Amino acid sequence: MAIHEDIQSRTTPEPRARILVIDDEPAVRTQLREIFELHNYEVHAATGVGEVLAENARRAAQHVRPHVAVVDMRLDDDLLGADKRGIDLLFTLDSAAGVLYSAYIQPEDLRRLSGPKHKSWVHKRERAEKLVEMVEEGAVARSARRAGVTIEWHGLPTEKEMLAEILPERDEAQRRLPPGILDDIVWQLYADQKPTRIFVQPLHTPRDGVYAASRDSSTVVLTQTEGRIPYIIKFTGPEQMAVERANYRDHVDGRFFGNFHTHLIETTRFWDLGGAMYSLVGADGKQVSFTARFADPAVPVDELARPLHHLFSETFALHYRSVEDTDSEDLLTYYDRVFDLRRKLADPVRVNRMQGCLRVGATDPTLFVADELAAHCPPGYLEGVTHGDLHGDNLFLDHEHAWLIDFGRTGRGHALRDFIELEVDIVTRLLLAGTLDDMHAAHLAMALAKPAALTEPIAPPDAVPDDPLLAKAIALITLLRATAQACVPDKETIMQEYMVGALCNCVYVAALNRIQEAQRRRAVCYATAIVERLRRTASAA
Repeated sequence: MAIHEDIQSRTTPEPRARILVIDDEPAVRTQLREIFELHNYEVHAATGVGEVLAENARRAAQHVRPHVAVVDMRLDDDLLGADKRGIDLLFTLDSAAGVLYSAYIQPEDLRRLSGPKHKSWVHKRERAEKLVEMVEEGAVARSARRAGVTIEWHGLPTEKEMLAEILPERDEAQRRLPPGILDDIVWQLYADQKPTRIFVQPLHTPRDGVYAASRDSSTVVLTQTEGRIPYIIKFTGPEQMAVERANYRDHVDGRFFGNFHTHLIETTRFWDLGGAMYSLVGADGKQVSFTARFADPAVPVDELARPLHHLFSETFALHYRSVEDTDSEDLLTYYDRVFDLRRKLADPVRVNRMQGCLRVGATDPTLFVADELAAHCPPGYLEGVTHGDLHGDNLFLDHEHAWLIDFGRTGRGHALRDFIELEVDIVTRLLLAGTLDDMHAAHLAMALAKPAALTEPIAPPDAVPDDPLLAKAIALITLLRATAQACVPDKETIMQEYMVGALCNCVYVAALNRIQEAQRRRAVCYATAIVERLRRTASAA
């Protein structure tokens, strides 16, 4: 038996708001289908009685991804008023707006429906117009098309390509979601503002050989309505969005200081996807990424150094004051847990790509991490709250302050992690905008791996030609390391921690699927230099 009845589009090829009818009476399903079709909805109906109906409804919902679910309170009319499973079912279909449709609703049932957003009820004795009104209200709240809003996408991949970025673990068939579902996410985040037109564009555009940073199971865009301030929207999976919302609540909201302007405005969950809307406007009314300012030769290093120092010494001050030494695990165990390193290094496709980047005679960092790194890890590490994904595309600046987006990995971890991740991003990705070739990058990597302390100056390699971006990079990495030393408690093995963390970050970057090959080569190059440094240090001990 079919678990749901598909009603094909009859009036327009454009995506329409989808309704799932859940009722055990075939005559009622037919009647509701006819009513909703007259109002240009795409209608589906789950079939069956009792638990069979409930299970079929859940399966149908995963197939249809309805905007609105119309549910009879009694899934089996033979049980009379004792059956209220429809209410429970309504709450399991939480991505859809819900309308409870019953002749047996009691006051205690209404109290259950009074709190949740977009859950309503209609008595079966009401006129059909009342039911249509409640369904329309829910459809307008969840469907961009039904709300009549125009959403214009400029300079972005197709929806299919964006879904591949957001849901990379799924195959193509599993990513075949209803067309316009990203529009629905954008609209749900904006719905309270009631705009009529929303513009969506890339947060970052490729420039001078530097492409946007690869994001893990997510993508980020810049949105704006006519005459209003811009917002940043992050698309990811619903579980990841729940984690991001919790991370923001627990570690960011009210805990970041110094005019920190990132605010989580709204989140939504709609079946396979989640969305978060952030405000991000600097003191000058603009938002400029660290990536763009780094690559701009007109921006002096001081205009980057001041906001970076402010970020770590002021914004994160509360968190760095609580950094402590932990011996619960070593750094390899920690970074394997957060980066899934062992699984990636067991993937022959990833390993072959990384090994293909090795210079002749160079040490293979993939083998070193898998077989030797544990012996080079200091016991324990400094632990504190970090952003957890601090690359240049998540970092925004004005002349004095810095702000962040993307808190999916924010939480307790290696206290040096943010400093390390930004350094690795500068070395492997942002310097691609300069004139350094791979040989020069190898000399730079050796220079960066040479200092014995975080406060030791980094000597510019003699073999590297003058490059304004190189000078900017060395100055900023010097600042990052010195600031790290000042922000966390000192310990004898702090430089060893920093280098082990940098090696794990380089291997993680090199193992990514969606990065430019030039960035992969730089990551392998820096990893190789760090491996050689760790071996020298061990031999001298």
